[in-house]
Amino acid sequence: MFQKFFKFSIVCRARKSARAFAMWCGIVFVCLNAAAAVPSTGRRDASFPISLRSDRQSFVSSIYIKCNYSPHAVAASAFRTAPPDSPEQAFFQILAALNKGDVNECKKLTTAGSTAGLKDLASVIKAYQNSFDLHPEHLKTMGHLEVGTNVLFLWETVPLGGIAPSDHQARNLFTFEDSTSGGFYWADGRNNIIATMIRGSLQVSVNETNFERVISVRHSQFEFPIPATTNGVAAALQFNGRVYGVPLKGDKVDKDDILNFYRNAFQLFEEGNIVAFAKNYTPESQKKLLDWFATKSPDEVSAFSRDTIETRRFVSFIIDADPFFIVFTRSSMDLTTSEMHRHDYVLRDPSDGKFRLTSFYFQSFFDDFLNNPDNFERPFLIPKLEAAQHKPVEKRGEPQSKP
Repeated sequence: MFQKFFKFSIVCRARKSARAFAMWCGIVFVCLNAAAAVPSTGRRDASFPISLRSDRQSFVSSIYIKCNYSPHAVAASAFRTAPPDSPEQAFFQILAALNKGDVNECKKLTTAGSTAGLKDLASVIKAYQNSFDLHPEHLKTMGHLEVGTNVLFLWETVPLGGIAPSDHQARNLFTFEDSTSGGFYWADGRNNIIATMIRGSLQVSVNETNFERVISVRHSQFEFPIPATTNGVAAALQFNGRVYGVPLKGDKVDKDDILNFYRNAFQLFEEGNIVAFAKNYTPESQKKLLDWFATKSPDEVSAFSRDTIETRRFVSFIIDADPFFIVFTRSSMDLTTSEMHRHDYVLRDPSDGKFRLTSFYFQSFFDDFLNNPDNFERPFLIPKLEAAQHKPVEKRGEPQSKP
């Protein structure tokens, strides 16, 4: 049933005289223009931890999205009498419509460009009703975020249908966008990667009953505005890390266990010792890697091996995303080329403290973020590497001899 959430893309509009409601991917988040009438009382900075995956298991990392946050801690029914054009009222109207399962009203508020039919819409509404207690009296609004030109309303409620442990609340988001002609639009948000990553923070925070501890302000080594949010109230990515710019092959470096581990692992790969190399992975990735090599033709294995070795000749940057490290690599440190970085995940295994490569052929939402060069590579990574090289633009590209 939830697959329909990913396939279903609609935009709903709430005008002064109409009710707006929306649903998205089992997670919902309300996006409204930041210039809309959003109360600023209690507004403060908050840092939302990004969850990263080791194979199929998610861990809270030490990478954060920093944005403006206004706490509410009230039932959604408190917004019943909110001003007609306010995002709070739109939030309440959405819940009321979803709770009633009013398919015709939803269709009426859908934009003309939508191809969604009543049958599809009814299925999506039903899935939400089967998954969450959306009654405005039962659903608690934790607060709202300002992210770029959007506002995201965070909420928690009782999960239904076994989607979460019964002793935990389900935490999600509702989403709207401001209409230039008045009122608000809703989009399913599949392409809103920032909101998707914040969604992950909510999902992995269910064990922490004190939500304020989840979003405590963090102070990291790096903090840069996320480009997609700078047209409005900018959100920032916060993390610790280090510029390297060193060859993959090299002698052991004192007090740099992560670089030494990564070098040793891929030295085994370059030597063709795949079984020994695979032992450096977490169990599921190890099996997946060995199965892949066992089922591919010699030509496919050869092409994969050449690409793996060529794109990891230099380690350029490592993010410390405790309990992960994200290692960025290139074929050369000539930054004038159009080459994009590759990245690998290393997990410091919580069970024994040992380093293990992980997530072989697993894709996360943070990978989607990193794989778009306009999000991280161009605005942050390349400028940092250029600055570290301390060379004029026309001569840059020679690898540094030291980390």
